[in-house]
Amino acid sequence: MNDDDLEHPEEEFRRKIELEEEEKKLEETLELQRRIENEAKQKHLAEQQKKLSGTCLEEVTDKLQDCQLKPVADGSDVQQYIRLPMQV
Repeated sequence: MNDDDLEHPEEEFRRKIELEEEEKKLEETLELQRRIENEAKQKHLAEQQKKLSGTCLEEVTDKLQDCQLKPVADGSDVQQYIRLPMQV
């Protein structure tokens, strides 16, 4: 056995360890990137939901303001709009 025969397996082993370390770093980077993207998606969805709920609230408020009931003095005007069930 000469020195070249001993160095070759050591180099392969070192290279294998380096590749495994590099792979681990890439996996960690990918996981971090996924986490960042998910957080951005969640933030975007929360903003959309907030905007939508605000829009719905504005629409309800507008509708309520459009159909404000005017007070009735004696209630006689209301009778024409109310249908009482017929008794048999």
